[in-house]
Amino acid sequence: MADGGQGPAPLRRLILFAATAAISPNLARKDRRGRQPLPANGRGSMSWVSRQVQQLGPEVRSVIGRFPVAVAGFAVLTVLAIMKAHEEVPAPLVDSIEKVLFGLTVGGLYAIAGTLFGEARRLGALLRQGIALALYIGALAVVLGTGDLGPGDLFFLGAAVLLVGLAPYLAGRADLDAFWLFNQQAFIGAVFALFGALMFFLGVLLIEQSIKILFGLGSGDLAFKILLPVSLCFLAPVAWLAMLPVAGTLERVEGLSALVVSPVHVLNRFVLVPLLTVYAAVLLAYAAQIAVSGALPKNQIGWMVSGFGAIGALSFLVLYGERATVGPFFAGFRRFWFPATIVPVILLAIAVWLRVDAYGLTPERVFLALVALWLGLMALIFTATLGRADIRLVPGILAALFLLGSLGPLSPEALTAQSQTARIVAMLSQAGAIEDGRLVANDEIGAGIDGDTRRNLRSALQALRNVDRLDALRPLLGKENGAVFAKSDDPHEVYRRISALLDIDPASVNARNRREARIAARGARLFRAGGIGVFGPFDLWAVTNRTARAGAMTVARVGKTVFRVDVGAASPVRIDFAEAFERTLEEGGEDAGKVPLSKSATTGDRRVTVTFYEARLRQETDGPVELSSGRFVVVVTPRTR
Repeated sequence: MADGGQGPAPLRRLILFAATAAISPNLARKDRRGRQPLPANGRGSMSWVSRQVQQLGPEVRSVIGRFPVAVAGFAVLTVLAIMKAHEEVPAPLVDSIEKVLFGLTVGGLYAIAGTLFGEARRLGALLRQGIALALYIGALAVVLGTGDLGPGDLFFLGAAVLLVGLAPYLAGRADLDAFWLFNQQAFIGAVFALFGALMFFLGVLLIEQSIKILFGLGSGDLAFKILLPVSLCFLAPVAWLAMLPVAGTLERVEGLSALVVSPVHVLNRFVLVPLLTVYAAVLLAYAAQIAVSGALPKNQIGWMVSGFGAIGALSFLVLYGERATVGPFFAGFRRFWFPATIVPVILLAIAVWLRVDAYGLTPERVFLALVALWLGLMALIFTATLGRADIRLVPGILAALFLLGSLGPLSPEALTAQSQTARIVAMLSQAGAIEDGRLVANDEIGAGIDGDTRRNLRSALQALRNVDRLDALRPLLGKENGAVFAKSDDPHEVYRRISALLDIDPASVNARNRREARIAARGARLFRAGGIGVFGPFDLWAVTNRTARAGAMTVARVGKTVFRVDVGAASPVRIDFAEAFERTLEEGGEDAGKVPLSKSATTGDRRVTVTFYEARLRQETDGPVELSSGRFVVVVTPRTR
């Protein structure tokens, strides 16, 4: 090899090219006669930069000529990444710099796909780059228009990666062997580009650290704050672009490239395919066990089947290029792989449905549902064709699903918000905490919510926080509770406020476990005659259950000193002992709570009186009076008495 075993010639030259191309890409242009342009001063001598570009050879001019939009985008990405590393980001971008960097990366991939699409159709250079620029701007707008980085952005990125390999072969009757070879060489180029960029970075880092240790010079910032962004954001992608083949000019890899391809094929043939075959048998046996026992699939089956299906599909594609040389075992794997995934995909679908039915949608469950749909479609298509369907369908359908799942109402964030909001409304409605579509008063919320419901509410609220969609609860909370969203862009702070409002935050739950009370009815209904009913005695203990029933009467503690009594009249009554307890504590001292204390309220034609005796009160310094435990009775009389 001419390079003396040091790697492909384009890669080695591109390491030097990165700095000059980022500064002045126009220097790589030629005039109509193919000559290098004269410098601006009109003299025939070339500048130093021009001489470097000339020495770097045709690869530099080729990559800029083929992918000007992507190269310019990666140059901007590199500059912003360096500025972020130095904490010198422009003020308008401070709050969204991560989103901008991600958008520039994704936009570059879509621009590459647009260029490859135009090349395959032999479009003119202006039209080809116009498509690339439109896709670049469109992708950047999509990313920047969706709020903070989220799962939908990752779906959009996944679609971009897949479309790069599909773009030159989107025609109806494409050469599938050429499609396979193009993606193989794109993979090889990515491996070499990333490896070369990292070696460049590590080499400079070693030199910099050696100088610092030996001579005490340098701060150590050059490698990490400049060369690392340059290596990953510019060198690696531009070197990869230089190695991307032009559709229709492909040959099977030889020489150094085969060093990368051969291990992949060996690993696929002698490790992955046998393991996948055994794993498929294990999943089929598990399905048979489920059918016999009637048990439901375990939760872990979702990720197990997803990984199994994705790796199997990749192995299927790798074997396509060797279909003429492999033996009967591998030929059988290609023919029967997708039919063998039908039962595991059914298990995956059942597992996802069970989790969604019980706990609603989350981005992870949306992803699993998308993978289940993809694998299910692949199983149906390739089973119907005995494994001879168009291999472009494997990445193509996945790319389409990723695109659909990254935008608008079908994005993971939107689906999660819709599902979890519906769960919260259903749970609060069942607990009696919603009236006329709005949340009831704060101190009434917790009365009918048990421990399991609190945990489920907290889980649903956390799911909304994780996708930054807590504002989906605005209609439920109403204007009177709109303050929870005021003066805070931090979703964690808004989550804390809503948790406190719903009485489900961990601090209040733990405090309730320590202080608030179970109401135990020992005597149930003591007396009832002439429209008068006496219920009790009720014991107040320091545990969590706060509601007791005696016949048609229900009493619940809904605050530290507040009780709600429902006697089946017009509406429940609320009786607050705060002032009475505080006055009793001031007047009675150590004997406070031993003297019976009564408070009454009316509802409809009834008067409800709660009488406390043997109450145990406590008060921290300058704090409110708290009822630790006690015993009370409830007396219901006609309102006129």
